[in-house]
Amino acid sequence: MASEPRTGETAAARIAIHTARLTSLKDEDLLGAIRGTEPFREAEIIDSAWDDPALWDRLGLMFAFADEIGRRGLIDGIAPLYDLAPLDDPWEMTQGIRHGPERATKDQPGVLESIMRELVGHPGGGTRLWATRELGILRDAESLGVLRSTALEDPEPLVREEAVGSLLLLTQARGRLKRGITSFIYSVAKNDRDEGVRRAAVHALGDLDEALAAPLRPAPPEWFMDPGWPGQTSGPEAYQAIRRIVRALIGGELRDERLDATLATKGLVLAMTPGSGVYPPAEPPKPADGSVPTWRAKVQLWGTRAAGDAREPLGLTALIELRRASTDEVRAELLEVVPSPRHQS
Repeated sequence: MASEPRTGETAAARIAIHTARLTSLKDEDLLGAIRGTEPFREAEIIDSAWDDPALWDRLGLMFAFADEIGRRGLIDGIAPLYDLAPLDDPWEMTQGIRHGPERATKDQPGVLESIMRELVGHPGGGTRLWATRELGILRDAESLGVLRSTALEDPEPLVREEAVGSLLLLTQARGRLKRGITSFIYSVAKNDRDEGVRRAAVHALGDLDEALAAPLRPAPPEWFMDPGWPGQTSGPEAYQAIRRIVRALIGGELRDERLDATLATKGLVLAMTPGSGVYPPAEPPKPADGSVPTWRAKVQLWGTRAAGDAREPLGLTALIELRRASTDEVRAELLEVVPSPRHQS
C-alpha cells in the first residue's frame, strides 16, 4: 500500500513551493504549464507507486495550479486543471481541487456549472468523477439531465456512485425535483449492474424515502473478526472499499450525527485514516451454502485542522461491513460510528 510521502514536507509546503514559482508567470504561460503537465494514471491509486515523492510533488503542483486559477480568476484554466485529476489518491486530497475554480467563477453564475457539465463526458475517469461531484455541490437544476445520464451510463462504477450522491444533493436545494429523483435512484438501486452502485443508491434512497429503501437492504450478517487482524489483510480490494467509505464521510455523502458533533466540538474536519489503519481483517472462507462472504472491519477515524496538517484520532470507530462482490472486488457499507473502546465511559 502507499505510505505517507517521505519528503519531510507537508502538503501545504509543497503547494507553496510551486505557487512561488507560478505567481510570476503570465496567464498564457500558466495555461501552457497546466496543459503540459502529465495527468495522473487512470486507476484508483493505492499501490506502492505513491511511495515516489515525485507523485506527491505533482499532486502539490495540481493544487498550486488550482490556487492560481482562483487568485487570477483564470476561467480558461479550469478544464485543463480537471484534465489532470486522479480517480483517487491515498490521502483523499483531490476533493479540494474545486476551491480554486469556485473562487475564479464566484461572480459569474452558471459558468462553473457549464464547464463541469462538459467535463462529465471527459475520457478520464478522475476528471469525470470530480466534475460529477462538483455538480452535486453546485446544486444547479440544469445539471439534472447530465447527472441522470452519468448515473446510468458512465463505465466507471465510482463515477456512477458519485452521480447518485450528486442527485441526492440536488434534492436538498431543489425540492421540486425530489419525487422524480427518488424514483430514479430507486431504479438504480434495483437495476445497476454493479453491486457497489446499487448499495450506494440504497443509501441515498434511505435519505429520500426509507420505506422504499428498507426492502432493498440485505440482512446484516453475523460478526466476523479475525483475531490475527494486525498481520492479516484481505488484499487491495477490501482496502479500496474501506477507503471509499471514509472518503464518503469526508465528502459528506455519508453522514453520522455522532461524528458531526465530535468534529464540531473539536474544531476539526475528517481526514483519511492513515497507513495500515484501513487494512481490513482477513476475509472468511466462502460459506458452504454458496452465498457471498461478508465480514466486518473496525476503522479508527481521524481529524485534522486543514488538509496536509497533522492528524489526530477522534476517539470514534467506524463499523464497516465488507461483502465479496466478485473475484476482484469487495464492497463496503457503513453500519454505524461508535466510541473507540478506550474513549467509552
